[in-house]
Amino acid sequence: MKLRIKILITLLSIAFFFILLNKDNTILGKLRLDGPRGVIRGYVKSVVSAKVKQLCVVSNATTQNNETYIIDKIEDDVPSITIVTMFLKLGTLKKNSGIRTLTKYKQWMTTWCWLKNPVVAFFEDEDILQYFKKIRSHQPDDRTVIVKISRSQLGAFKNLERIQQVYKNSSYSNLPPTMIDANYSCTMSAKYDALILAMALKLVQTKYLAWMDIGLFRNLLEDRMGHRNKNFTLEIPPDFNNSRVGFTEVAPRHTMEKLSPWDYIKNSYVWLAGGYVMGTHQVIRTFVKSYKSTVQELLKANMSSTDEQIIGAMY
Repeated sequence: MKLRIKILITLLSIAFFFILLNKDNTILGKLRLDGPRGVIRGYVKSVVSAKVKQLCVVSNATTQNNETYIIDKIEDDVPSITIVTMFLKLGTLKKNSGIRTLTKYKQWMTTWCWLKNPVVAFFEDEDILQYFKKIRSHQPDDRTVIVKISRSQLGAFKNLERIQQVYKNSSYSNLPPTMIDANYSCTMSAKYDALILAMALKLVQTKYLAWMDIGLFRNLLEDRMGHRNKNFTLEIPPDFNNSRVGFTEVAPRHTMEKLSPWDYIKNSYVWLAGGYVMGTHQVIRTFVKSYKSTVQELLKANMSSTDEQIIGAMY
């Protein structure tokens, strides 16, 4: 009998909404979740283990490489969505939520041992790659593909020097440290490169895929959550429209719709959270193309920021 589990999450101390955007950037509707301490009903369930294959660890990611990366055919009891993530070392980060060190990120990574979805993970550091591989060894081997990459393979970092020049402008001097760190900005945009790369390498064998921040479920490590050692699965909502891309809404749209791109950037406003982005292959490709175009348009206007402000500027 499959065990259904309830995952309590506190991603932020506010209620969350699931925003559905179609491929021409029109807001078509939203599906409310239960809030910061509520249950994501219908989204999280446990699954029976599928037949397994040897863990696929790729030494170098390239679309020209003829090695076989494809996982065995996904069986019916395997989740319908592949989770893509990536970790690039940026040193110690000072954020509003506190200081983030490599030690803290490695602690947050341990939550991935409970995630039963197929996972594609990109790393540039061999030690962290092996650390994550050990974490994922608690799941069937066919659920994990680990890819070693370099930043030169991520299109977002081609804008590094230009973004550094933009941040030298005095208009950016009062922004939080991470908001004027060009490497951080490139890393936040590189998540969309990771999604495209995962598809280009034919590593996604499910109909849907999603980007998920490496520390998104860090609250599951808290004793009050009562979740330790319980496997869970992320699933597509039953009424999800395949022509749309899914985000989590942080602030009501009506409070943001009149903001200019510079309003988003100078005030570090966030409408949609970038920690989890979900859709079908084609919709994700279309969205990423629009996102990259927006990045270039902002740079032409001497503006840059993290993906959350850029997404605000898109709409």
